[in-house]
Amino acid sequence: MNIKNKIVGIIAVVALILSGFAVSAPSTIEKVITGAATGPDMPFQYLRFGLGKGIKTTQFESALTTATTTVCAIQSPAATSTLVRGGILVTTSSTTASTLTIAKSATAFSTTTVLGQGALAANAQGFLAASTTAIVAGGTGSNLNPNFVFGPNQWFVASFTGGTGTFSPVGTCHASFEEYEVY
Repeated sequence: MNIKNKIVGIIAVVALILSGFAVSAPSTIEKVITGAATGPDMPFQYLRFGLGKGIKTTQFESALTTATTTVCAIQSPAATSTLVRGGILVTTSSTTASTLTIAKSATAFSTTTVLGQGALAANAQGFLAASTTAIVAGGTGSNLNPNFVFGPNQWFVASFTGGTGTFSPVGTCHASFEEYEVY
């Protein structure tokens, strides 16, 4: 066998091996299509915008917990993030008037840094929100509030205080965080 035949043989073997990899490994387009949503509902807990790094938006929602004053506790992402918005919707409250508080905390059972607070009448419905959006008329005002920056794994907490009647609140709470990844 001369050298030309050996080189052609080696090239043929390498081409055969590489063609096996090309057939078995999905292309980038196939990966995107596999992970695509088929309708308007996104079955994912977070979405990331950017090329591998950038803004990662994480959204959480949960039903209210009954028989406790801490009715909602949502842990922030494992990286420093900003609470874009968070809130609690109460469709059934306590049988006596109470105060609803949303806060940031190091644990799931305290309200260390209050982000919002409001009175809720007996058997009333209500919604309490915290947002980094400036709410001053005309689009002016500052939303540079350090209380909305959450350290890794801190908690967004909603709690009731002051109610003494039947305590079985019904509703939901939610929190939306953004993480900014540095390039």
